[in-house]
Amino acid sequence: RLREARPDLRVMWMPFPVLKAISLLALLMQKVLRRGRKPLDLYAAFSPEQYDTRVAQEVIAAAREFEKNGPAVKAPETSKELAHSAD
Repeated sequence: RLREARPDLRVMWMPFPVLKAISLLALLMQKVLRRGRKPLDLYAAFSPEQYDTRVAQEVIAAAREFEKNGPAVKAPETSKELAHSAD
């Protein structure tokens, strides 16, 4: 899809271990050539994000439960009910 949308870009697949090796070399060169400046980490830019999949599973389960049974708490239907529930 990317190639169809942006034919001017070149797409190149690279295994992550190769990217990691290139990144380490680039970090070392940046530390030598750009002393005092924080080096850019190519591997960090292209590595997949780490996240807790349990959160997504809980949201999906809650959505299915909601679809099956409706909301767990009945929402007030009028502003009068809302004001009364605050007391």
